[in-house]
Amino acid sequence: MWAAKGLAAVAVAAATFTPHTRTVNDAKGDVSKSPVDLTRVSLGRASNGELRGSLTTAAAYSVKALVAKDGIPGSVCLRLWTKTKPGGTPPDYLVCATAAKDGKSLDASVLQERAGDTPVRVGPARASRSTSHNITLRFGQSMVGRPKVIHFAGETTPPGCARVTCTDVAPDNGKTAAFRLRR
Repeated sequence: MWAAKGLAAVAVAAATFTPHTRTVNDAKGDVSKSPVDLTRVSLGRASNGELRGSLTTAAAYSVKALVAKDGIPGSVCLRLWTKTKPGGTPPDYLVCATAAKDGKSLDASVLQERAGDTPVRVGPARASRSTSHNITLRFGQSMVGRPKVIHFAGETTPPGCARVTCTDVAPDNGKTAAFRLRR
């Protein structure tokens, strides 16, 4: 009997759980010669408890558009600040998707930034597309710790980009958005 009441309480709690999301918009056309011009970035919690970031672009593009002919591949990333000062310093974590070598699917990872060194992979992420304008990144919160607030920004980089001149970041000008984790 007690088990049934406990299961009923869990079912009610699960049914009333409403994921929340923080969204920021970005100006269309603020980056030139890029198939991945950001117009919207959001961070939220999915109904299964995972963190979910969504990055939307002005124009449709294929996964193959992220494959580089020369140099580094294009990427779609969330920048996450969980410990350090947001915006003014490199992010603590990056959650990024790039095109697989076949140009048909996406590979995604959670990376931890390291001072003076390349980021190190700390865990998996999943990337999916609901439209040809969007990539959604899902990852476990355990990959980035248990902060009360995650400051975030979106970043897209076309293939072969030198990263300074053609990277699109939202919000602009070193600003970030804040996503409060409900406990």
